[in-house]
Amino acid sequence: MKTPTHGLLGYAVARAAGWTGKKRRCAIIGAVIPDMPVILAGAYSVAMTVLEKSGFDFAYFKMQMDQLYFANSALLFSHNFFHSPLNLALLACIALYFLDSRCRPAVLAFLAGAASHSVADIFSHIDDGPLLFWPLNSQIRFTGVISHWESGRGGLLMTLIECSAGLGAFIMACVKWSALRPARKYIGGSLAILLQGAGRRARLKQKTIKTDPGHRQAA
Repeated sequence: MKTPTHGLLGYAVARAAGWTGKKRRCAIIGAVIPDMPVILAGAYSVAMTVLEKSGFDFAYFKMQMDQLYFANSALLFSHNFFHSPLNLALLACIALYFLDSRCRPAVLAFLAGAASHSVADIFSHIDDGPLLFWPLNSQIRFTGVISHWESGRGGLLMTLIECSAGLGAFIMACVKWSALRPARKYIGGSLAILLQGAGRRARLKQKTIKTDPGHRQAA
């Protein structure tokens, strides 16, 4: 599943759990963060492909990415740290038993977002999904029935679904923004009146000080 859709899924998880404020933000961030290592690896592979091939060559780019994704130990660690269901369960246990009550809810919300990311990727990848039992095992992956990034393996359908979800979320955000607009206008107007009143009081105070004979004598 593509990263923006993971963000929407994290929001849906937070909304379903009734989380607001900090916990909701943590869930959304947790749903997006797991893709950051592979995004950086992709940017590196694009740069190397362009430099070595004097242009973009998809076959060469895929070869570069496969070498990094399946064999690079640093990428295996960073990518699966928040993708592996086993590792996420271990992190949740650590948070439950070792973190204090002030930061535990935010960390668990973050891990819930990451878990939603992991589950979505397990079922939207055919042969390159998350390592299920990492760090104990670096081979076992679930074989999904669809690959979100390969057009010949259901990727086109998946892309249409994700784009539709993104468009729907955008429309809902616009409707919500429009509904809140009168309230924002009222708040903005009230704030402007308060600032104008404060400015008038400050100018009046300065004028009083300047015209006060006692103030001039002391000066």
